[in-house]
Amino acid sequence: MPQTSFYARFRYALAQAEGRFFVTLIASFFIFASLLLTAILLVDPHEDFGTGIIAPIVLTNRTEKLELLDALPEKPEILVMGSSRVFTMDPEQITTLTDKSAFNASVSYGRPEDHLAILKFLIEERQVIPERLVIGFNAGAFNNDPIDPQLLNNKHLKKYLADPAPPLIQRLPRTLKDKVNASYIRDIGRSIFFSATSMPTDRVSFFANGMQDTLFVPYDEAKILDNYYRALALFEGLNEPNWDRLEAFRALVRYSMDHSIEIDVVLMPMPHITRSQLEVDTNITAIEDALREFFTDQMPSSVTFHDFATTDAFGGDEQNFRDPTHAGIANMRMITTSIFEAL
Repeated sequence: MPQTSFYARFRYALAQAEGRFFVTLIASFFIFASLLLTAILLVDPHEDFGTGIIAPIVLTNRTEKLELLDALPEKPEILVMGSSRVFTMDPEQITTLTDKSAFNASVSYGRPEDHLAILKFLIEERQVIPERLVIGFNAGAFNNDPIDPQLLNNKHLKKYLADPAPPLIQRLPRTLKDKVNASYIRDIGRSIFFSATSMPTDRVSFFANGMQDTLFVPYDEAKILDNYYRALALFEGLNEPNWDRLEAFRALVRYSMDHSIEIDVVLMPMPHITRSQLEVDTNITAIEDALREFFTDQMPSSVTFHDFATTDAFGGDEQNFRDPTHAGIANMRMITTSIFEAL
């Protein structure tokens, strides 16, 4: 049987109804995939790629906090750092207790690499050298999650990572594999819609001093139980504190000592119903014990550790929690008082 060229076979396939159908199907797939990839990169609804063309629908408070810091009338002497666990720590209360200016520089999903990058940026590019850092965390802050895309893509902060952020071409395949689904495609549409109108009113916002602008949230045990999975996710696959994040914290301490900065480290509380279930489902007890040893026996005298894992430790209210991992405002004020009353 004589061989025929690909072009001849292709022309023969197009002459058949079945061939035209499959060619049209394959071409449509590649056109759709190309359009989807273009939309993903240009819209970037979760700020995975740092495109910056359309406002993402996720939190972007690393940039927001730096902008708020730039707008301060005076350089803060005390910086609050951490994750959303300390969003409601009030710099005004700190100023009342210490007579020193303060700013809440905590960011969503804040990890030690975030704190170090923010501090380096402030000192090296803004000449802001605080006297003291207050770093609030729970054990999940030292987990195995990858570096947050908000940090990887932040034009001010990514240069201060211990290892350079991998180029987009390397991150793209894994990001697409892990994130692109029906919800992500929906978020592309939401991002475009909100950019054309306005962001939803329940979006996290901050006062000029960096504290979260929030209303009182009554204790709701059913809500805490329904959202327990959020706390559980912090400990997924975690048997001990992540070594790289411990090293990032050590680097933060060394850098702070070079600039005569004191550090208060605060193990934040969770509701009893969250903690008791985590003790069954995870290794939280062993992880917290390892962190207690790290923050006491392995830290210099410039680091003070406050163990507020339970409300009893600071005289708090077991009913004053907004969700499975966030203390309410009353508990946060008691924590703040406990930190600074001995200074």
